[in-house]
Amino acid sequence: MKNTKKRIERSVLEAFRNKYPRFPKGKIKQVESPDFILQVSRNNKIGIELSRAVLSSRVDATLANIDDNNHKDMLDLLYNQITLIIEKKEQLLWLYKKHRLNSYWLLIYYRDNLSLNNINLNNHIDRWIFSSSFSQVLLFNYDKGNVYPLNKSQ
Repeated sequence: MKNTKKRIERSVLEAFRNKYPRFPKGKIKQVESPDFILQVSRNNKIGIELSRAVLSSRVDATLANIDDNNHKDMLDLLYNQITLIIEKKEQLLWLYKKHRLNSYWLLIYYRDNLSLNNINLNNHIDRWIFSSSFSQVLLFNYDKGNVYPLNKSQ
């Protein structure tokens, strides 16, 4: 199970690396807490923590009943899911900082959901602001390869 999780994490990071033009070149080492360390240079290392946004079957059922013309409820659910993930990972940031890296990224990824197909997330994400001490918080659609840098306050 743990090896499967690590393979999935590696696959997600590689897909993200290929789709995010601002991803620095460097050597990636898979570790724990954070999930990866990217060595850009001898004195520049980035910790990357991955987390998957998963909509429960109850939420999926709710989304299936949302009117295609009114996506507000679905967007609220996505926003709340991202907020919960950030809050959970913020509690672990002290642990990641034991590595004494230059910066720390939180990469939240999701598998494409039919409920998100007709929504231009850029139009909504630009207005969202999340509270985070991570250097960067990014949302990644694993299936489509879309990367959304999230706005944050510190």
